[in-house]
Amino acid sequence: MSKRKAESGGRKQKTIYSLDSPYPGIEWPSLSSEDSNTILELLCSLISPIGQHSSQFIPPSKGKREKKREKKALEASESPKSPISDHASQDPPYIDRPAPPEIADYLTIGFNNTTRILEALAEKVSPHKLQSQTRTSAQAKRKRDNLDVSFTGVPTIPRALVAVFISRVDQPSILSSHLPLLVATASLALPSSPAIRLVDLPKGAGIKLSTALNIPRASIIGLLEGAPHSAPLVGPIRKLVRPVEIPWLQDAMAATYLPVSIKATETTAPAEPKRARRMKASTTAKVPMRSTLGLE
Repeated sequence: MSKRKAESGGRKQKTIYSLDSPYPGIEWPSLSSEDSNTILELLCSLISPIGQHSSQFIPPSKGKREKKREKKALEASESPKSPISDHASQDPPYIDRPAPPEIADYLTIGFNNTTRILEALAEKVSPHKLQSQTRTSAQAKRKRDNLDVSFTGVPTIPRALVAVFISRVDQPSILSSHLPLLVATASLALPSSPAIRLVDLPKGAGIKLSTALNIPRASIIGLLEGAPHSAPLVGPIRKLVRPVEIPWLQDAMAATYLPVSIKATETTAPAEPKRARRMKASTTAKVPMRSTLGLE
């Protein structure tokens, strides 16, 4: 035992057990570096009119604190006025500001907006609907008609998404780990439409997207079906990016029992427990020093 501790630098071997999911991990659709950069350039070209419109007609925000300071300074410098004169002194509205580009209505920009529409689509999918897809088309249609009451969410089906764009290397894993399963489930809500593609963009894509949109940050972008001038982008996406595949999704929705996976990890731990070292140090500190007075 002492030899084993000496070889590990005064530490002893220890096995740590943890629970793991019985389902295998989900693989992200892979893309070559060239194809990923091509898709990024096409996406920036498609959304750049939004940034141009914003930079020309929308003044940059100074923040809420700056607006409050300006409002207080204006109230302190001006004397009380009647509502009519006060209304007349306000800046005129942007009457000549043109409407935003049409492509703005076909984008979901940001983590919350994109996740919200994916969740709305995923809520339309029930376990009965997943099981019905393995039957014939006539049986599946009859099953869906009988089980419409089991669907949750808003009564109207949201618009279909073509793709979800994200650069995983630029984001914490907690912001992207849920996307493959959510995209695969949302695709089942609209079986007549092509599957939603999950596009992993190259490193630094977030900076290019935020520059094209003229906003501080663009982490995740979703593209809706029917976007104008999107054919040059949608075509390569559906050709180069495969749909998210989850082989165990049918088994998971069937509610069959699977044994828990227990993972064992070999590691090392200090030979002397931390609590024992702390108690030993405190005991040593409490021992009084022997006085040497009167010994001479």
